[in-house]
Amino acid sequence: MAKSSIAVGTMLFVKKRSVTRPVMQIDGSKPVYFKVEGPIHIAPQVEGIKPKVASDGTIMPNPHIVHVVNLETGEESTIVANSVLKSELSSNYPDEGYVGKSFCVSKTGTKKSASGTSYSTFQISEIELAEETPGEPVKATPPAMSKPAVTPTKGK
Repeated sequence: MAKSSIAVGTMLFVKKRSVTRPVMQIDGSKPVYFKVEGPIHIAPQVEGIKPKVASDGTIMPNPHIVHVVNLETGEESTIVANSVLKSELSSNYPDEGYVGKSFCVSKTGTKKSASGTSYSTFQISEIELAEETPGEPVKATPPAMSKPAVTPTKGK
């Protein structure tokens, strides 16, 4: 990834690394496009912040996260890797083989199981750069849909 420069008065700085990253949401409003920069891992506990507690009083584990680059903006970001994203990437790309690859993730809907539990369905596609047209946007075509992956969500 190209390093960005920052001008401050008469000085020019080059950003070495991001210490913090914004969270990139996979919320279903539109597909997200990203390149994976490192392996999925458990987010560290931040000192001074109490861990989340479930309704039954048990301490909830920290989420799994993955550092990515947003392919639409070039911004370094973090994605909270839900169980489906973590499972699908880990099983389809053994030994963290997903690192360095680019993906498109789309939420395709919400369904209810026979037991009444709601779950979200996702389409996860590996993508690669096919064409670059400097200065003008390229019209994208959505990836072909195959069997969507699913993740349980809280029923409403």
